Amino acid sequence: MTSRPRVQRLAAHVANQIAAGEVVARPASVVKELVENALDADSRSITVAIEGGGVGLVRVVDDGAGMGREDATLALERHATSKLREFDDLRDLRTLGFRGEALPSIASVSRFTLRTRTAGEDEGTELTVEGNGEFSLRPCGTPIGTTIEVRDLFFNVPARRKFLRALATESAHVGDAVRETAFAHPGVQFELWRDGRMHKRWLRARDEGERARDILGDEATLRVADTRGPLTIEAYLSPPERVRSGAAGLTILVNRRPVQDRAIARAVAAAYGDRIERGKYPFGVVLLELPTSDCDVNVHPQKSEVRFSEPRAVSDAVFGAVQRALSLATTSVPDSSTARGHDGPSFSPTPYAKPASTWARHPQASPIHETREPWSWNGPLDGAAARPTESREPPSRTELHRGAPVEHALTWVAELEGCILGRDARHVFFVDRRAALVRITSHRAHGELQAGALASTPLLFPQHVELSVPSVAALDEHHDTLERLGFEVRAVGPRTVALHAVASVWQGASAEALVRLALEARASLETTEGVAAFLTQASELAVGEAHATREPQALLDQWHAALDGADPRDAEATRHHLAVSELAPRPRRV
Repeated sequence: MTSRPRVQRLAAHVANQIAAGEVVARPASVVKELVENALDADSRSITVAIEGGGVGLVRVVDDGAGMGREDATLALERHATSKLREFDDLRDLRTLGFRGEALPSIASVSRFTLRTRTAGEDEGTELTVEGNGEFSLRPCGTPIGTTIEVRDLFFNVPARRKFLRALATESAHVGDAVRETAFAHPGVQFELWRDGRMHKRWLRARDEGERARDILGDEATLRVADTRGPLTIEAYLSPPERVRSGAAGLTILVNRRPVQDRAIARAVAAAYGDRIERGKYPFGVVLLELPTSDCDVNVHPQKSEVRFSEPRAVSDAVFGAVQRALSLATTSVPDSSTARGHDGPSFSPTPYAKPASTWARHPQASPIHETREPWSWNGPLDGAAARPTESREPPSRTELHRGAPVEHALTWVAELEGCILGRDARHVFFVDRRAALVRITSHRAHGELQAGALASTPLLFPQHVELSVPSVAALDEHHDTLERLGFEVRAVGPRTVALHAVASVWQGASAEALVRLALEARASLETTEGVAAFLTQASELAVGEAHATREPQALLDQWHAALDGADPRDAEATRHHLAVSELAPRPRRV
């Protein structure tokens, strides 16, 4: 009989690497932690430099308070921090960092160097550590502030390193992390360098509005300003005609901390109502300020989420603020094409008073809880609840089509307004003509992409397209992906690209709309789901009146072929289906 293993204390380097698995997911995580430390040190200027997507090098230089030798040494010990002392301090956190895990976790999976000096010292301190090895300490010359270099990230944890994405993708995530932080701290200058070249610089701004205009350009024209009880809401958002698929372009800041919050993102999108399509979100920034006692930031290892004491009240307040700002904008500027200025309509109402709670909810905020879920590639049919239920298992594909004519899996019966009526041996289908065309087009595009790349058609003359500065700046990083999608596009200015070719499969769509869609979805194109969503959205742009005359039986055949083995009853083009047995009996043949 074997004895049970004894409980033992983990070695410090093992504990640090376990912590690193939670804190350090990718180079952007390193940048986020180091920049937050710099901000907590009252820095006024922060420079971030990366090489090889941040895997080869991350360097963060700040002009903050710096550290003495003893503090620098203690900073590499787990749970050593200057930002709180007692448990009660967690209830009133005013710093971005507080756990004391970032530096030891980062140092345990990299070749780490820290140089720092305070204003009262003549010489600085340099501390180096390589992975799990011992650190070395020596005096050095360095300006006031702190410089941290992280080289060869995950060099001693190859299992973690192989899960990193392409270097261009990691670079893009680093850029997103710096940009999100820059939104929240307009009084700080940020610089981002990539592989020895200046990528972006954000000078100090007067306020959040000026910083938002600097980052977003002239595309976020809707300003929201509101107060609900203890909650202050400020937002800079794109108008309804400039929305994107997914919420990746929407930055949410809670007490100047970038967070991910699906409920708030949905509240913002829901406030646009019928002005935008299902699954679309505006881009921009939402800044929320509320007492630290009303939110808990200690709920996620990477501090990327917060928990509100009254989450529904926060969502309702955001919904009401954005909705009312949109209503004012629609009333004051009927023609959206003229609303191009940065100082869009703002709203600063008198806060509601509600004796029963410190929160005051907007009277029109209830629709947020009826928000539709974002459309998904293989999601259920909208009318699924109305389908007749069957007690037995669904029929197989062979059984489903038994008795249908050999040449057609589905047979055309009649044509209704925007819809084709088809049948097989057991069911009648109402097939939305436009949705079927979208499925056919996206299926063709998917097939071409699996073969290598989409076939492209050169434009007779290059088309110039005005985009945001971040979109143009990201062109080089996503050049290969855009090329595979059939685009030939080059930057010709800080906000302008020249489009030379687009994919042939989307002939008829606006070339400008296609390239905007591709660049807005660039971050999601690294995933299979993101590519599938993009192909569908581009196909929706391509399907127009020119396709409306396609012969109905041919359309049914092509649609059915594009289902790739899926049950037609689950296809998104099918509005509804009925079992043939539920229809009125057909006249008996004599």
